[in-house]
Amino acid sequence: MTALSIDQIGGMIHTQAIVDFYNGATKNDVKSLQSGRPIYDDVEMIRIRWAGNTKSELHAPADDRCDRPIRNREDNSRYYVKWKDHPDFKPAYDAFKSGQASVLNGTPIAELPFLTEGQRLELKAINILTAEALANVDPNSKLGSGLKDLRQDAKNYLERAAGAAVDARHEAEKAAMQAQLDALKEQMAELVSMGSKPKAAKASTAAPATVSSSPFASWAADDIRAWMKDADPSEPEPHHKTGHSKLCELADALNDRLRAAA
Repeated sequence: MTALSIDQIGGMIHTQAIVDFYNGATKNDVKSLQSGRPIYDDVEMIRIRWAGNTKSELHAPADDRCDRPIRNREDNSRYYVKWKDHPDFKPAYDAFKSGQASVLNGTPIAELPFLTEGQRLELKAINILTAEALANVDPNSKLGSGLKDLRQDAKNYLERAAGAAVDARHEAEKAAMQAQLDALKEQMAELVSMGSKPKAAKASTAAPATVSSSPFASWAADDIRAWMKDADPSEPEPHHKTGHSKLCELADALNDRLRAAA
Protein backbone atom coordinates (compact mmCIF):
# COMPACT_ATOMS: atom_id res chain seq x y z
CA MET A 1 0.00 0.00 0.00
CA THR A 2 1.28 3.45 -0.89
CA ALA A 3 1.38 6.05 1.87
CA LEU A 4 1.00 9.39 0.14
CA SER A 5 2.61 12.60 1.32
CA ILE A 6 0.58 15.77 1.75
CA ASP A 7 2.10 17.17 -1.45
CA GLN A 8 1.14 14.05 -3.38
CA ILE A 9 -2.39 13.94 -2.08
CA GLY A 10 -3.56 16.92 -4.15
CA GLY A 11 -7.31 17.17 -4.54
CA MET A 12 -8.00 13.63 -3.37
CA ILE A 13 -9.18 14.76 0.05
CA HIS A 14 -12.08 16.49 -1.64
CA THR A 15 -13.55 13.11 -2.64
CA GLN A 16 -15.34 10.50 -0.53
CA ALA A 17 -12.96 10.03 2.39
CA ILE A 18 -12.80 7.67 5.35
CA VAL A 19 -11.00 9.40 8.20
CA ASP A 20 -9.66 8.08 11.48
CA PHE A 21 -6.96 8.99 13.99
CA TYR A 22 -4.51 6.71 15.79
CA ASN A 23 -1.50 6.80 18.10
CA GLY A 24 1.69 6.52 16.11
CA ALA A 25 5.37 7.22 16.51
CA THR A 26 7.92 9.28 14.58
CA LYS A 27 11.66 9.09 14.77
CA ASN A 28 13.31 12.00 16.58
CA ASP A 29 16.48 12.51 14.58
CA VAL A 30 18.02 14.98 17.04
CA LYS A 31 17.52 12.72 20.09
CA SER A 32 18.58 9.67 18.10
CA LEU A 33 21.85 11.35 17.11
CA GLN A 34 22.51 12.49 20.67
CA SER A 35 21.75 9.06 22.14
CA GLY A 36 23.41 6.95 19.47
CA ARG A 37 20.27 4.85 19.19
CA PRO A 38 16.83 5.25 17.59
CA ILE A 39 14.56 7.48 19.64
CA TYR A 40 10.88 7.81 18.77
CA ASP A 41 8.23 10.27 19.94
CA ASP A 42 4.59 9.34 20.44
CA VAL A 43 2.40 11.33 18.08
CA GLU A 44 -1.26 11.42 17.15
CA MET A 45 -1.77 10.64 13.47
CA ILE A 46 -4.54 11.07 10.94
CA ARG A 47 -5.26 8.44 8.31
CA ILE A 48 -7.43 9.12 5.27
CA ARG A 49 -8.62 6.41 2.89
CA TRP A 50 -10.93 6.73 -0.11
CA ALA A 51 -13.91 4.71 -1.28
CA GLY A 52 -12.92 2.30 -4.02
CA ASN A 53 -9.19 2.92 -3.52
CA THR A 54 -7.21 0.18 -1.78
CA LYS A 55 -3.76 1.27 -2.94
CA SER A 56 -3.35 4.74 -1.48
CA GLU A 57 -3.91 6.40 1.85
CA LEU A 58 -2.72 9.53 3.62
CA HIS A 59 -0.90 9.49 6.97
CA ALA A 60 0.09 12.74 8.67
CA PRO A 61 0.64 14.04 12.22
CA ALA A 62 -2.65 15.36 13.58
CA ASP A 63 -0.91 18.58 14.70
CA ASP A 64 0.45 19.36 11.24
CA ARG A 65 -1.19 22.02 9.11
CA CYS A 66 -4.02 20.63 7.02
CA ASP A 67 -3.64 21.61 3.37
CA ARG A 68 -7.40 21.97 3.01
CA PRO A 69 -8.15 25.67 3.65
CA ILE A 70 -11.19 27.02 5.45
CA ARG A 71 -13.07 29.94 3.92
CA ASN A 72 -13.99 32.90 6.09
CA ARG A 73 -17.61 33.68 5.18
CA GLU A 74 -17.29 37.31 6.24
CA ASP A 75 -14.52 38.42 3.87
CA ASN A 76 -14.08 35.26 1.74
CA SER A 77 -10.46 34.93 2.87
CA ARG A 78 -8.92 31.51 3.45
CA TYR A 79 -6.93 30.23 6.40
CA TYR A 80 -5.43 26.95 7.56
CA VAL A 81 -5.72 24.91 10.76
CA LYS A 82 -4.33 21.63 12.06
CA TRP A 83 -5.70 18.37 10.71
CA LYS A 84 -7.35 17.58 14.03
CA ASP A 85 -9.03 21.02 14.16
CA HIS A 86 -10.39 21.08 10.62
CA PRO A 87 -14.23 20.96 10.66
CA ASP A 88 -14.25 18.07 8.17
CA PHE A 89 -12.07 15.91 10.41
CA LYS A 90 -12.72 17.14 13.96
CA PRO A 91 -15.68 14.75 14.60
CA ALA A 92 -13.35 11.82 13.87
CA TYR A 93 -10.68 13.30 16.16
CA ASP A 94 -13.19 13.85 18.99
CA ALA A 95 -14.33 10.23 18.60
CA PHE A 96 -10.70 9.08 18.76
CA LYS A 97 -10.03 11.07 21.94
CA SER A 98 -13.17 9.69 23.60
CA GLY A 99 -12.27 6.13 22.69
CA GLN A 100 -15.11 5.70 20.22
CA ALA A 101 -14.98 4.13 16.80
CA SER A 102 -14.40 6.25 13.71
CA VAL A 103 -17.29 8.48 12.74
CA LEU A 104 -18.99 7.52 9.49
CA ASN A 105 -20.39 10.30 7.35
CA GLY A 106 -23.54 8.80 5.89
CA THR A 107 -25.73 5.71 5.96
CA PRO A 108 -23.75 2.53 6.79
CA ILE A 109 -23.90 -0.16 4.12
CA ALA A 110 -25.33 -2.46 6.78
CA GLU A 111 -28.58 -0.48 6.38
CA LEU A 112 -28.88 -1.14 2.64
CA PRO A 113 -31.49 -3.87 2.12
CA PHE A 114 -30.44 -4.71 -1.43
CA LEU A 115 -26.96 -5.91 -0.39
CA THR A 116 -26.08 -9.46 0.57
CA GLU A 117 -23.69 -10.07 3.45
CA GLY A 118 -21.04 -11.13 0.96
CA GLN A 119 -21.43 -7.90 -0.98
CA ARG A 120 -21.10 -5.88 2.23
CA LEU A 121 -17.82 -7.62 3.04
CA GLU A 122 -16.53 -7.03 -0.49
CA LEU A 123 -17.42 -3.33 -0.28
CA LYS A 124 -15.70 -2.94 3.10
CA ALA A 125 -12.59 -4.50 1.61
CA ILE A 126 -12.36 -1.62 -0.88
CA ASN A 127 -13.16 1.07 1.70
CA ILE A 128 -16.80 1.58 0.71
CA LEU A 129 -18.56 1.87 4.06
CA THR A 130 -21.62 4.04 3.38
CA ALA A 131 -24.45 4.36 0.90
CA GLU A 132 -23.15 7.80 -0.07
CA ALA A 133 -19.69 6.44 -0.81
CA LEU A 134 -21.15 3.66 -2.94
CA ALA A 135 -23.40 6.04 -4.84
CA ASN A 136 -20.43 8.32 -5.62
CA VAL A 137 -17.96 5.70 -6.79
CA ASP A 138 -16.41 6.75 -10.09
CA PRO A 139 -18.55 5.05 -12.77
CA ASN A 140 -15.51 4.88 -15.06
CA SER A 141 -13.34 3.04 -12.55
CA LYS A 142 -12.23 -0.50 -13.30
CA LEU A 143 -14.31 -2.06 -10.53
CA GLY A 144 -16.51 -4.30 -12.62
CA SER A 145 -20.08 -4.09 -13.87
CA GLY A 146 -21.43 -5.62 -10.67
CA LEU A 147 -20.23 -2.67 -8.59
CA LYS A 148 -21.65 -0.24 -11.16
CA ASP A 149 -25.07 -1.87 -10.72
CA LEU A 150 -24.78 -1.56 -6.94
CA ARG A 151 -23.79 2.09 -7.41
CA GLN A 152 -27.07 2.74 -9.21
CA ASP A 153 -29.00 0.83 -6.54
CA ALA A 154 -27.42 3.07 -3.90
CA LYS A 155 -28.32 6.23 -5.86
CA ASN A 156 -31.92 5.02 -6.15
CA TYR A 157 -32.02 4.25 -2.41
CA LEU A 158 -30.79 7.72 -1.47
CA GLU A 159 -33.21 9.42 -3.87
CA ARG A 160 -36.17 7.48 -2.42
CA ALA A 161 -35.05 8.31 1.12
CA ALA A 162 -34.76 12.00 0.24
CA GLY A 163 -38.26 11.95 -1.26
CA ALA A 164 -39.68 10.26 1.83
CA ALA A 165 -38.04 12.90 4.04
CA VAL A 166 -39.63 15.69 1.99
CA ASP A 167 -43.05 14.01 2.21
CA ALA A 168 -42.70 13.62 5.97
CA ARG A 169 -41.75 17.28 6.35
CA HIS A 170 -44.74 18.36 4.28
CA GLU A 171 -47.08 16.21 6.37
CA ALA A 172 -45.67 17.73 9.55
CA GLU A 173 -46.17 21.24 8.17
CA LYS A 174 -49.77 20.43 7.18
CA ALA A 175 -50.47 19.02 10.64
CA ALA A 176 -49.06 22.16 12.27
CA MET A 177 -51.19 24.41 10.06
CA GLN A 178 -54.30 22.37 10.79
CA ALA A 179 -53.62 22.61 14.52
CA GLN A 180 -53.36 26.39 14.23
CA LEU A 181 -56.60 26.55 12.26
CA ASP A 182 -58.40 24.37 14.81
CA ALA A 183 -57.17 26.61 17.62
CA LEU A 184 -58.43 29.70 15.80
CA LYS A 185 -61.82 28.10 15.24
CA GLU A 186 -62.06 27.27 18.95
CA GLN A 187 -61.32 30.89 19.80
CA MET A 188 -63.98 32.06 17.38
CA ALA A 189 -66.55 29.64 18.78
CA GLU A 190 -65.75 30.76 22.31
CA LEU A 191 -66.16 34.38 21.32
CA VAL A 192 -69.59 33.70 19.82
CA SER A 193 -70.77 31.69 22.81
CA MET A 194 -69.62 34.29 25.32
CA GLY A 195 -71.32 37.16 23.48
CA SER A 196 -68.60 39.49 24.65
CA LYS A 197 -69.89 42.61 22.85
CA PRO A 198 -71.71 44.90 25.33
CA LYS A 199 -75.34 45.74 24.67
CA ALA A 200 -75.90 49.00 22.82
CA ALA A 201 -77.09 51.85 25.03
CA LYS A 202 -80.00 54.06 24.09
CA ALA A 203 -79.00 56.51 21.43
CA SER A 204 -80.54 59.43 23.30
CA THR A 205 -78.62 58.92 26.56
CA ALA A 206 -75.34 57.19 25.76
CA ALA A 207 -72.41 57.96 23.55
CA PRO A 208 -71.93 55.71 20.52
CA ALA A 209 -69.71 52.68 21.02
CA THR A 210 -66.11 53.13 19.94
CA VAL A 211 -63.97 50.65 18.08
CA SER A 212 -61.92 50.08 21.19
CA SER A 213 -64.97 48.47 22.88
CA SER A 214 -65.18 45.84 20.15
CA PRO A 215 -63.80 42.39 21.01
CA PHE A 216 -62.28 42.46 17.53
CA ALA A 217 -60.31 45.64 18.13
CA SER A 218 -57.04 43.79 18.82
CA TRP A 219 -57.49 41.39 15.90
CA ALA A 220 -55.61 41.75 12.64
CA ALA A 221 -57.76 42.58 9.61
CA ASP A 222 -57.07 39.21 7.97
CA ASP A 223 -58.14 37.37 11.15
CA ILE A 224 -61.40 39.36 11.27
CA ARG A 225 -62.14 38.50 7.64
CA ALA A 226 -61.33 34.81 8.30
CA TRP A 227 -63.64 34.77 11.34
CA MET A 228 -66.53 36.32 9.42
CA LYS A 229 -66.12 33.89 6.55
CA ASP A 230 -65.98 30.90 8.90
CA ALA A 231 -68.83 32.12 11.12
CA ASP A 232 -71.24 32.73 8.23
CA PRO A 233 -70.11 31.67 4.75
CA SER A 234 -73.15 33.43 3.29
CA GLU A 235 -72.03 36.77 4.69
CA PRO A 236 -70.82 39.08 1.86
CA GLU A 237 -67.07 39.44 2.01
CA PRO A 238 -66.02 43.02 2.91
CA HIS A 239 -64.31 45.04 0.20
CA HIS A 240 -60.57 44.56 0.22
CA LYS A 241 -60.09 48.27 0.97
CA THR A 242 -62.37 48.22 4.02
CA GLY A 243 -60.52 49.73 6.98
CA HIS A 244 -59.95 48.08 10.33
CA SER A 245 -62.58 50.15 12.16
CA LYS A 246 -65.24 49.27 9.63
CA LEU A 247 -64.26 45.59 9.77
CA CYS A 248 -64.74 45.67 13.52
CA GLU A 249 -68.24 47.16 13.08
CA LEU A 250 -69.19 44.51 10.52
CA ALA A 251 -67.84 41.72 12.73
CA ASP A 252 -69.70 43.14 15.74
CA ALA A 253 -72.94 43.19 13.76
CA LEU A 254 -72.44 39.60 12.63
CA ASN A 255 -71.59 38.57 16.16
CA ASP A 256 -74.87 40.14 17.38
CA ARG A 257 -76.87 38.27 14.75
CA LEU A 258 -75.25 34.97 15.66
CA ARG A 259 -75.97 35.52 19.35
CA ALA A 260 -79.59 36.42 18.59
CA ALA A 261 -80.00 33.32 16.41
CA ALA A 262 -78.52 31.15 19.13
